[in-house]
Amino acid sequence: MLHLAAISSVAVLAGIAIQDIRHRAFVWWLLPILLAGLLLMSLRMNSFEVVGMNFLFNLGFVVLQLCLLWIWFSLRERRWIKLIDTHIGLGDVLLLVCLGVAFSPVNFILFVVGGLLFSLLVVMIYRVLRREAFALIPLAALLALPMTLCCAASVCFGINLHSDGWLLPVYEIYSP
Repeated sequence: MLHLAAISSVAVLAGIAIQDIRHRAFVWWLLPILLAGLLLMSLRMNSFEVVGMNFLFNLGFVVLQLCLLWIWFSLRERRWIKLIDTHIGLGDVLLLVCLGVAFSPVNFILFVVGGLLFSLLVVMIYRVLRREAFALIPLAALLALPMTLCCAASVCFGINLHSDGWLLPVYEIYSP
């Protein structure tokens, strides 16, 4: 069951990436399928309570990011702005919400920061090589690629994305 959930999640992420790169949009019905696959993967390794609490925290993190972005752009433009579909796509936001079910809060924050840095790097390389800028950045596609790696690592190496245990050795090195 875990492998089927992972394969379906990876297939949906690939579909999202391909559609987002080609059209800067993807069909909405892929998101419930992705959410179901990621939820099944998460519940295979964790209790419903752990997954639920982690998802609520991750949802709060996404909402906080959106609020801060809205404040930033509103101050920058000196008027209240419409954030969704002018500065960030609804599909990008909904994808982040779906991905929140797959991670612990610390891993989700690291994933989002790493995914955004990866996206920035890809866009910068694209600008240098093609000498042109993206009209719209395919953020969903650029977040789907590292999520595919996370799904593969979870299945192939048994990594629990809801556990922050891999950070303990790092914490012990830097603790007084």
